[in-house]
Amino acid sequence: MSPGPLKAMSLRQRDPCTGTGTVAYASGNECALLFVRQAELLCWGVVMNENKLGRNASREANASADALGMSLSNKFDSSNFKWICAQTLCLKRIARYHAGAMVTETVENYIKALYALCRESPSGEAGVVRLAQEVGVTKGTATSMIKRLSLARLVKAEPYSGIALTAKGNKIALDVLRRHRVIETFLVSTLKLDWADVHDEAERLEHALSPRILDRLDQFLGRPSTDPHGDPIPDAAGNVSEARSKPLAKCRARERVCIVRITDQNRAFLKFVAESGLKPGASLLVQNVSTQADSMTVRAGRGKPITLSQIVAYKILVRTQAQQNR
Repeated sequence: MSPGPLKAMSLRQRDPCTGTGTVAYASGNECALLFVRQAELLCWGVVMNENKLGRNASREANASADALGMSLSNKFDSSNFKWICAQTLCLKRIARYHAGAMVTETVENYIKALYALCRESPSGEAGVVRLAQEVGVTKGTATSMIKRLSLARLVKAEPYSGIALTAKGNKIALDVLRRHRVIETFLVSTLKLDWADVHDEAERLEHALSPRILDRLDQFLGRPSTDPHGDPIPDAAGNVSEARSKPLAKCRARERVCIVRITDQNRAFLKFVAESGLKPGASLLVQNVSTQADSMTVRAGRGKPITLSQIVAYKILVRTQAQQNR
């Protein structure tokens, strides 16, 4: 049903993109189109607001569209009002869908992968090919998702440049990491699962944990600062406290260090370091470093000497005695 002739009028309606706006239109039909556009801006302006996501955004979008509809009821006849309301209702449904479904399990997986890749990169940015490999999708699929995340202001992606998380995207990444690492800690310390097996379990559970249950679980565990692999657990405010450390590969011979973190979550690798006594908290003595063989020999406690390749040694982060005293 299309609108009938409407009188020209001046509309004062807040535009969420500019904050203000009084515009005079010559025809009634132009005015009707303006109302529809304003409804769209109100819905999307709230949903895409940098400080609000999810259900709160949905409620505010609905309230804004309802307020717009009420303001229209005094200006148009019944047929025109029904047409405008139908458009507004459609936009409300779109806003409700995007507000509720914006941060899906898939989105969280992409955001978490981007967080890790950006931290590894000297430039602080990630490439789409590397991201696709990390998530396990094609380059085209990853590119489509990046466009969607960019529209939602979760990432910054410029043509011929890398991908970086925005402040809002970074906040989501830290929230997912917090859930993941608290779950891993619970599975190891309380359920006594092998630390090499909990990563995949936490991957499945992290998306279903509500903020309330997460906080109670964290409290039950005594607010741990790190997970079983030594990864720091962000607090509820998104703050991360990382211990001073360096790769074992950069240590010198006869240096005494303490393992603080294992960066490789591969199951076989975790089993190897555990069987070798190289878990976080273990004290090591670097006995020998061979630059020709790209290897080093270490001894954990009173155990037997173990020879590690440089590749393996780079995946083990340690703290020196000097760093411990700081």
